[in-house]
Amino acid sequence: MSSSAPILVVGGGPAGSTVATLLAQRGYTVFLFEQAKFPRDHIGESLLPATLATLELSGALDAVRRAGFVEKAGATMVWGKETEPWTWYFRETNTRFPYSYQVNRPEFDQLLLQHAGEVGVQIHEQTRVDEVIFDSGRAIGVRIQDEPIEGSFVVDATGQSCLISSKLQGRNWDEDFVNLAIYNYFSGANHLIGDDRGNILIESVPNGWLWKIPLKNNVSSVGLVADRDSTVKAIRRTNTEHVFATAREESKIVRDLLSGSHCNSRSIVTRDWSYQSNRFAGCGWVSVGDAACFIDPLFSTGVHLAVSGAFLAAALVDTSLSDVGLVAEATQSYEGLYRQQYEHFRELTSLFYSGNRTVDSYFWESRRITNHENYAPREAFIRTVSGQNVAGYERSVLHHAATPDKFDEELRKFDVGLNRRRVELNNANLLESTVVCIAGVKVASSVVLDGARFSRSKVIRGEDRVDLAVSDFVAEVVQYCAVPRTVSSLVQQMTVTSQSSKIVEMVTSTIGLLVIDGILELVGSSTNN
Repeated sequence: MSSSAPILVVGGGPAGSTVATLLAQRGYTVFLFEQAKFPRDHIGESLLPATLATLELSGALDAVRRAGFVEKAGATMVWGKETEPWTWYFRETNTRFPYSYQVNRPEFDQLLLQHAGEVGVQIHEQTRVDEVIFDSGRAIGVRIQDEPIEGSFVVDATGQSCLISSKLQGRNWDEDFVNLAIYNYFSGANHLIGDDRGNILIESVPNGWLWKIPLKNNVSSVGLVADRDSTVKAIRRTNTEHVFATAREESKIVRDLLSGSHCNSRSIVTRDWSYQSNRFAGCGWVSVGDAACFIDPLFSTGVHLAVSGAFLAAALVDTSLSDVGLVAEATQSYEGLYRQQYEHFRELTSLFYSGNRTVDSYFWESRRITNHENYAPREAFIRTVSGQNVAGYERSVLHHAATPDKFDEELRKFDVGLNRRRVELNNANLLESTVVCIAGVKVASSVVLDGARFSRSKVIRGEDRVDLAVSDFVAEVVQYCAVPRTVSSLVQQMTVTSQSSKIVEMVTSTIGLLVIDGILELVGSSTNN
């Protein structure tokens, strides 16, 4: 394999076009193969603000903003403990991107693909990749109509076709989310009013839930997510249109908003079965977007996982081609970070399904967490729900769900502990106080995401904690506090190793943040008078 061989990206959706763009911007030669001719139809129109941050990095955001897509302030839901609609807004937790967009996917996907071409990606539409070529376990290229194409790295962005994982070890299907979706597009529908006008509307019905997404040109995307097996039986007894129409009639708000509207095409049925590929990356290859994993669309995470995953994948490819010594650990880090996002959204979705009480039916009863005594929320999830995460809305939406008592208890305990640490820190004369590491916390070395690449870094590691990459200075502070130390002695120690004239401020501010984050604790504090 030639070191100058191009990077081969298979698939031109948001994941493929974004990873190709990011790599081309770093000077790599990138070929992108897409079997369709864009624009092409696709579902999944509702974006999250976190997606916009990555599109800004790729340079595609300006084109998206100019396209005139409907601005999305948040989501309005008929779900949970209340039977009346309630809304959460992005501006509650995201000041940088207080809104997102409802995008027409054919146009949106084409914009991203065109942007990739503008930055130098060589795009080949209507080109089907038959297989990825492996040699001694390493991906070395692809085959197109019996012709081998050599590549330095292969990116599988083929969506639910999962080109690589279907050939290797396959996928793990999630038995808790074995659903299907029926959807169509309606013209002339009414919308929510005021600040909610551009919101996605999600309304639970007896056999699942409906979405209504306002798109530009007075078109609305409307769909039903329902149990696969029972819905397939219902379709066989009647037909797809009857099942879909029945669900709309069983709703309250969606039904009223669609009054007087019309659709000009047949409804589409698509698989909505959540899964993870057994492997997200390997020697010379990486999977991204739906080719890596797919989660129930309740929280509009599809494009977000695709685009954020593309950023991670670009970092992995760049690192693998420029620093051979980090390949194995960077691959492991990529997979860990990506699965962490998936598991976070999966647990959030599972909690929200189990907490719906607006409809009493077998569909909802079967999705409730019945054994509350044995329910054990992961501390890492509790931490993110408490506000330390990129999505930013979890706490708002779970407040409306009838979540398990154990979850509520753990969240309350976390909040109490956080507030206690803040009060203790505020009342302490920090220089005269004694601090020590929380049991199980230690400093380790690991390969982590560092900007646009993976690199070796010191990390703070603890039970049920996600590794936290830190500077050498912070690592030294934590290591020194493996046994109880006064902060004043720590200042003296750090004065020896640091040349900064602001060492007192650096140490005390670092100690404060580590105490708030539950990495250090005050074990003997002198209080301010």
